[in-house]
Amino acid sequence: MRILILVLLAVLAGAGPRAAGADPVPGGNHRARLRANDAPIGGRFTIGAYFLDALDSTVVRPGPSRVLALRFSRANGKNSFVIPTDLAIRDEHGRRWRQGFVPVGEKRVAGLLPKHESRWALWWVPWGTDSLGWDSAETLELCYGSAKARFTPLDRSEVEQVTREIPWDAVGKVQVSGTESLAGSVVDAAAFDELPQVVTRRNPEYPLSAREFDFEGTVNVAVLVSEAGEVTDAYVLQSNAAHELNVAALIAAMEWTFTPGRKAGRPVPGVVVIPMRFSLGGGKR
Repeated sequence: MRILILVLLAVLAGAGPRAAGADPVPGGNHRARLRANDAPIGGRFTIGAYFLDALDSTVVRPGPSRVLALRFSRANGKNSFVIPTDLAIRDEHGRRWRQGFVPVGEKRVAGLLPKHESRWALWWVPWGTDSLGWDSAETLELCYGSAKARFTPLDRSEVEQVTREIPWDAVGKVQVSGTESLAGSVVDAAAFDELPQVVTRRNPEYPLSAREFDFEGTVNVAVLVSEAGEVTDAYVLQSNAAHELNVAALIAAMEWTFTPGRKAGRPVPGVVVIPMRFSLGGGKR
């Protein structure tokens, strides 16, 4: 009888969270691998997305959710840009989730991706909410631009390989949140006493696919201007445009040149913002 009472107490204790109507977050190790191909004007790279039980037991997260590890790697082409604002998780009802995205380490994920570099991020993915509802990771899709990939279960050897590759020291310092923005870094208004001035500019190419679907919009591109006045990196700060237009704006921005910005009379690197508007009716600038 005593053993039976202890068992019942354990069951009741485990049922505590369900009193509020919440079921356990679905577990299991899954992955989605997506090949981002921005040809003909952009580059290519691979997105690896991993739901791992090891992550859920390591990273503290708010509410019913899972933690998704993202790896951006295998870049090919000089115009391989990572655009986090174009990344989404979609459930079987067509609902999309874009928040809760946090870079791992000091490097910003957004921007030009070098050929031999890998960048990691963590993504807080809610479960059982109005924003995103799912019973298994296999019902979710990873979406980037027009590309998408389903999540599939990982076998034991694949789990072991991925867990070896994840930068756990950096992961342990990340605090995930459901409200993190996917926008790029905040521009430092105090970086310059004298702002860089445009010397040469290039208008973005209007991709044929964007024209065919009448895509328009404005892309605010943040560019890192070096002490020599050259653009060394670019990322989307804010956009209401389609993925193809975001890529076109980034590629064009890389070819702008400036007089260097100055601080205390000396040339210094820093970020400035270039708005680029795509309009089929009034032309583009």
